[in-house]
Amino acid sequence: MFVSILKKSRKAVNARRNFTREECLSIERSNSVRHSSKVVIVAETNPAYLHCTVPHATDNLVAWTRLADDALLTAGGQSFTTDVRFQVSPKRHARDWVLIIRRAQISDSGCYLCEVNTEPVSTLFPVYLNVVPAQEVISKSAAPHKQSAQLMVKMEGKALHLNCTVEITEKQLMPATIVWTKDSQQINLKNEFKYHTDSQINEHNIVYTLQINEVSNNDDGLYACEGDSVPRAAQMVHFNSNNNTALPPFFSYFVLLIILIFYLSM
Repeated sequence: MFVSILKKSRKAVNARRNFTREECLSIERSNSVRHSSKVVIVAETNPAYLHCTVPHATDNLVAWTRLADDALLTAGGQSFTTDVRFQVSPKRHARDWVLIIRRAQISDSGCYLCEVNTEPVSTLFPVYLNVVPAQEVISKSAAPHKQSAQLMVKMEGKALHLNCTVEITEKQLMPATIVWTKDSQQINLKNEFKYHTDSQINEHNIVYTLQINEVSNNDDGLYACEGDSVPRAAQMVHFNSNNNTALPPFFSYFVLLIILIFYLSM
């Protein structure tokens, strides 16, 4: 039933097979602000992760389609393609349905559509995938121009957000992976209840985000982001459990110094 609905709703957006990035992204149809990446750029043979975050908790079915050949790839947790490189990873607690393409190929580039069977019309989240040759990544990373990276920290409720902003010199080039560390130890991101990662590509930079949920004093430490072609950017974080704020270490030292001066003056 849902497959037939999908085919009917896609007729209006799939008049042509070869979508440019702009045409692909113009298909979006949603009543909410989208936070997941609309453009994903990876080097060939690396995995590609296409995120589809459903705005609200819902029992609606989510499906992924490749518009180049109108192929239904997944619906719910079920796969409809014989290509074993394609699989869906539903992160239900985060309302995120991730289409994973293992060992991405140049031919995988194009427009992918995440569709949610909402009423009265379906919700559409397009993602444009650009798979670049591996040698292009090597040659670009070996160029004399060095990329810059900056790590910023902010609190939203009980969640800590670390935003790693990486400068890019080419729109077509995006570092394949980014590594998050705490106190020089790689963070185990498999704990999906504790950690959530995302990335957004803009005209001149890429913003990688690490969200840490239910933070406590145990999350204090030196956080850093880095990649094969990305310089290391680090930030010390101290969590103040009294008012749920993340404080830079110098602030804590300053407060202690004021208290010490007060007692010495008594």
